Amino acid sequence: MELVTWACRLERRNPIDTIGRGVPALVALLLAYTLSTDITRSSENYDLLAALTLTPAFITAIVTPAIIKRLSEERAGDWWRAMSGAGSRGWFSIMGVSLILPIPMIYLSWYVIAGDISSTMNSDVMLWLWLFAFVIIDLSVAASALHLMVSDLTRSGAVAGVLLQLVLIWPFLQMTSALTSIMSNGMSFELALGEPFADIAIAWLTVVLLWAMAVIIPED
Repeated sequence: MELVTWACRLERRNPIDTIGRGVPALVALLLAYTLSTDITRSSENYDLLAALTLTPAFITAIVTPAIIKRLSEERAGDWWRAMSGAGSRGWFSIMGVSLILPIPMIYLSWYVIAGDISSTMNSDVMLWLWLFAFVIIDLSVAASALHLMVSDLTRSGAVAGVLLQLVLIWPFLQMTSALTSIMSNGMSFELALGEPFADIAIAWLTVVLLWAMAVIIPED
């Protein structure tokens, strides 16, 4: 709890994490809206509209968390590693998560991009967007763990770690597929490939496995 209190106190005093995530997400939202104005709201373009809807919230998750810089100041990281023990990277990754931005950002993105989409589809999507926000919050934990892992590795190992972060695109693609399916046919809880719930579950499991791997890999 002391680690949570320390991280929250620093963020309240200087919200560089919220600003560092929010500004790129708002820029992405503006670009997504600009691109969406030329896209016809038809079933052929639902995949593109789904990707544009999820992109701003996805960006809030993958930005380098401010906790990495804070841990490097005045050997704060060494102190908290000594206090947290062997599982310090796991705790740090949870402290580096973006809890505030993904939910409002994903709903704002849909509101901006949906345009003249039918009211029935709008209701279906609005009802289940929170599930995508939940996965994106978990993805933020995994991304934080990967950033922490890279910061702990040597230069040669860090290169491989940065490439590993590209794997975060996979859960994003799975969520895009799920949102496209919901836009086309509504929500389905069938556990079959290509069905919305199955795609969301695969995205979530991928995120959990990435987080576990990033936490388990030892520091140099």
